[in-house]
Amino acid sequence: MTMSISGTCQDETKKAEDYFTVFLNKNGSDLIEVFTMHQPTLADCKIMFKDDFYKDAFKGINEMFVNLLEQTETQNNRFKNKTVCRATKFNSSDVSECPGAVKRVAEHFNKGITCYKLEFLENKDSESGSSYYFFTIINYRWVYFPMN
Repeated sequence: MTMSISGTCQDETKKAEDYFTVFLNKNGSDLIEVFTMHQPTLADCKIMFKDDFYKDAFKGINEMFVNLLEQTETQNNRFKNKTVCRATKFNSSDVSECPGAVKRVAEHFNKGITCYKLEFLENKDSESGSSYYFFTIINYRWVYFPMN
């Protein structure tokens, strides 16, 4: 039984990696458009965050997406020469183990939600690349909660 659970986890991670190749070979407004396709709604934030925080999270995340156009050059540089996506699966109950902004808001996450950290790499053997925390599936749609 452990093998099937492990296989399922690997299958889910592989599906995420395959899906997020949508970011590769994009730049400028095309890259920004891919980001905005994954922008969370207020309802998405209510699923992800506790009742006392989801509205504030929604406001902050929307502000980040509004400012994304100003970051086009930065995002272009982060994706330049990237050919591979590596997904790392984790649970929202474990976000206190994550770095930066994710750790600072860990107490506000609803528990038990499967999330992914994505790294965009130059090749499959690269040890590091451009990282994005975090993506999850809500109502059959990939949603990006920018916490970098």
